[in-house]
Amino acid sequence: MNRGSQSGSQSCQMTFLRVGLALFILTLAAGCATGCATVKDGDSWSSKSQSARSAPTTIGDRPLHEPDGSNRAIAAVPDASRADVPTLAAPSTIYEPTEPVEPSALRAKAIAVAQEASRSTSPIVRAHAIEALGSAPEELDAVAGRGLVDANRGVRFVAVLSLAKAKRCGLAHLIEPLAHDDSASVRAAALAALQMCGRSPDLSPFAEMVRSDDPEVRANAYLALGVIGDPSAIGLVRHSVGAGFALTDHTRVRVVELQAAECLVRLGRTIDVEPIRAALWAPAEQGGLSAIACQMIGRLKDERSRPMLERLVQADGQNARSAEIRLAAIDALGRLGVSQALLLGELRPYLSSSDPGLRAQAALALGADSASAAGGFGATSGSESLALLAALLEDADPVVRVAAASSVLALLPGRAESPPRAMADRAHARRKLL
Repeated sequence: MNRGSQSGSQSCQMTFLRVGLALFILTLAAGCATGCATVKDGDSWSSKSQSARSAPTTIGDRPLHEPDGSNRAIAAVPDASRADVPTLAAPSTIYEPTEPVEPSALRAKAIAVAQEASRSTSPIVRAHAIEALGSAPEELDAVAGRGLVDANRGVRFVAVLSLAKAKRCGLAHLIEPLAHDDSASVRAAALAALQMCGRSPDLSPFAEMVRSDDPEVRANAYLALGVIGDPSAIGLVRHSVGAGFALTDHTRVRVVELQAAECLVRLGRTIDVEPIRAALWAPAEQGGLSAIACQMIGRLKDERSRPMLERLVQADGQNARSAEIRLAAIDALGRLGVSQALLLGELRPYLSSSDPGLRAQAALALGADSASAAGGFGATSGSESLALLAALLEDADPVVRVAAASSVLALLPGRAESPPRAMADRAHARRKLL
């Protein structure tokens, strides 16, 4: 049996995975090219994760209420037509910590939580555990090494890109066989990782991948090309947009087009940020696009979109957005360096939500500013954020625990290797242009 088909359904969540260039979140789990937003037990809250369930949850066809992964089970975009507020559980002192947190002990606890999660029976939990350990490269090799041979293609996909992002090129020889994996998404990730490790693989398969009629394959190919960051791929990506997809749901096509736009921005065409900005206020029936756009704006550090993100968070009445979209906007604002005090005030109600998906998103948002290091949550002085995450490491839901571990490790990284100068220069140039 094809290994890729062994995982039935998939579902993406919106605010987790930190794999990829400049700590950007992947938006799909081997099979979901849509952005999701709620997390349920057994689902994934990451856009790249993939669940082992048989009923797919996708943007165009959403038979399940719960997405997963950085959006739950590789699911689909949440129903953004709801402008509901989170359902709060009874007040609990677990989210009102009073004792100071010792950073080294908290980091060790987060690593232990992620290591335990890496052996979960849920593919989505395993994938998120691997990504979480991307901020603890000294612990990543063993866990990601198992992920490279996981039966679930979403887990393999995440394992490859996690190793690439952490620059664990000593395991490149284990990634090379995946350039011939049954899954085209995994092959794309492997080619990107090998290229980043200086192995000079044959990149010609991308020409076919970016024209695939499978939204998953095309979206992951765009993702991989963005990770590689070679501007010579701009023409290939631009000419593929609008081709094919004759029988594909319009909303899924829009998602893939947004992913192409993000890829083009990463390759240096900053003008392509415009369709992403426009999607922030997509119609209510396509609210999932707003959630995805928020994620992309945060990853791209698009400062000009900050006022629009603030409006998404603060809008009320008929303009109010769903809890998932508001959390996605809060997460993006954190990545843009918005003050810790402001974001904590917005996040606190979600930390006590009875919905584990919302708790997981909120936990991820607590660590959202780690990539920008512009104050806010990224500063290790955010003792309140760390104390809240310490409580969330004890949450009853495994997805919430791994989300909290991911944020702890992002806020308290170990000794990180310096990124290649060219990579840093490209990131700096993009920030200036945006």
